[in-house]
Amino acid sequence: MDLKGIYLALGLTLIPWLSVAGESQWIHGAWVSLHAGPETAAEVRAQWPTNTPVRLLRRQDTWCEVEGPSAQRGFVPCDQLGDRPLAFADLKLPNPSGTNPATGHHSLEIPLQEFWISPSWDRFQAAGLAMNDLLSPEQQARELEERKPIRWKLPEFEAMKARMREGISVSSKEVIQLKVHPVRPEVANAYLPDGLPKIRSSLLQRRDELLIDGPIQQPTLDQMTALSGGRLRLTNLLRGPEYFDGKHGGQYITGFWDIAEAEIAWESPPIRHTLDTDGLLAASHIPGALVGDYFDDPDMGCGVRPHLWTAKDETPLADTPTLPTEAGILSFFVAKPLAARQALVETRVLRAKATDAEGKQTMVKVILQDIDLDRDGVPDIALWTGQTPGGISPFLTWKKVFLNIQGVWTLDQEWTEDDCT
Repeated sequence: MDLKGIYLALGLTLIPWLSVAGESQWIHGAWVSLHAGPETAAEVRAQWPTNTPVRLLRRQDTWCEVEGPSAQRGFVPCDQLGDRPLAFADLKLPNPSGTNPATGHHSLEIPLQEFWISPSWDRFQAAGLAMNDLLSPEQQARELEERKPIRWKLPEFEAMKARMREGISVSSKEVIQLKVHPVRPEVANAYLPDGLPKIRSSLLQRRDELLIDGPIQQPTLDQMTALSGGRLRLTNLLRGPEYFDGKHGGQYITGFWDIAEAEIAWESPPIRHTLDTDGLLAASHIPGALVGDYFDDPDMGCGVRPHLWTAKDETPLADTPTLPTEAGILSFFVAKPLAARQALVETRVLRAKATDAEGKQTMVKVILQDIDLDRDGVPDIALWTGQTPGGISPFLTWKKVFLNIQGVWTLDQEWTEDDCT
């Protein structure tokens, strides 16, 4: 039997039981110290993140002598090495909730590993949130008593900040659901017969070519970066975590580890298009964003949706229409501006059956807008706006957005507006 093919599973890492000197290896631990000698008390010469490539020099008991970047030599625990780069599929949470059964806290190692497997803003933030669990119960109590966050510099998080300042790119397949799930006609037509028009392939060929800016599902920074096709870079740290009292009781601390608000920039600024009922397409480019207004803030008022980021220095494109904020019926992002300055919008009004709170059937109005972005006679977006019997209010407004992907209708987003009466 080939001993190189025998692996010992330890924790989250696949470890070569016997390795040959000179072999290429990769760091599998989340943040591994390089020691001058084969013991934890030995001087730390460097610290390496997941998937740092090294060359195995020799094995001494449970320690491996390796040579890494910049010809640095030293010892690391052998169980922190693997004979291939760590992949997402190799990571397994301690339990379905993603917490450590011993502490009840979220596993810190996995978010760190995920970031270094494929650096991105969302993984950077997830790692910082996991680091919040480093505080002991005593420190958490002191935070509330002194009304001041307790944070300190963590080398692993500082390394992540440095990586984000260098700039990262994101693959669509990692952050956008590329598979198209067709809307079955019998499902759509059961509620609104002939609600979705017949179509053929038109403007959109892939699911990642257009992102709807919905109130429930604002695209993440990772999705926006993948859409742009360029790199995202952390440009400025604006403020650290803050303590505040909730509007309806409770105390909260904003931020992920020592960041509460930051500024990012896109190498290739995404384009926002906003559409009105006449089809006018306002266009602006978004060079950057502010991130952090609603980190870990569970206490927002009715009608206020948590947003992941806010556009910074958004600038209208020359020779494009301008629209009042209230005039827009739909907003979406693309990588490059659409050629048309005005889309074709066909509006239909249908009546649909609905059941009120008392179980009585009633008829409600539904507005259907078929939107042809490239004016080729084939709708690219279908926007439905209707009403459903409410609780406090007589009716609540709901919306559904469908996209034409390669001639197939797929439901992209749906939401119901808050009842704030």
